[in-house]
Amino acid sequence: MINDPKWRTIARISQQKIGDVIAVYVHMMTCASNATERGRTEGWCDEDVATALDIDTDQVAAICQAMQGRVLDGDRLAGWEKRQPLREDGSASRSKEWREAQKAQNRTQPNATERTETLEKSREEETKKRTRKTKAASPSAMPDVLPDWLPLKPWNDFLAMRQKIKKPVTEQGIPLAIKKLGELMAAGHDPQAVLENSTMNSYLGLFPPPAPHRPASGVGVDVGLGPAGQATAAAALEWLDGGTP
Repeated sequence: MINDPKWRTIARISQQKIGDVIAVYVHMMTCASNATERGRTEGWCDEDVATALDIDTDQVAAICQAMQGRVLDGDRLAGWEKRQPLREDGSASRSKEWREAQKAQNRTQPNATERTETLEKSREEETKKRTRKTKAASPSAMPDVLPDWLPLKPWNDFLAMRQKIKKPVTEQGIPLAIKKLGELMAAGHDPQAVLENSTMNSYLGLFPPPAPHRPASGVGVDVGLGPAGQATAAAALEWLDGGTP
């Protein structure tokens, strides 16, 4: 993200901040993930996104217009299929479990053993349902929203800390937090160091660790980034390119 020509071009053409450009694109990925035909931005509303990001509707429209031909092809996100993780959909197994539970409940005269097994299975199903609901409500369970350059363990540790201090991050706050991380990374800060610093100090927001005093040196986009930070920045650039020119 630090010096990516595509995103900086969009920011320049739309005359908007690069952080706002990234935040709008995160909202686009969320919209595309929830669409009937995944990858398309059906249901997109510039006004709603502008309200969520606390910017003007005209700014969102300008960003969307500048994205056409670069990361957007009409109402479809370019490179959408390439960014989808390979994972198994557990819907078939859940349907099978539900049918098995229905068969157990429809038995007219179960014996004592069967009643015990049915009760235990019902308890297991209830536990699984609660677990699924908890995961669905957790911002960390949104793989289609989280970018590849985001370090997952520090991210989840930050969310867990917010839960522990009874100030959980809301789903509406996820794009804003990612936007903030993108801005800090563009300024030369390692996202992992930012997350770990905020977690360690129980901060509600995302703040980089204090920089050690060092003599003045030449200005560069990677000043302050160590090997881990440079690797994270490289992963971010690869994710943003998405395999497209």
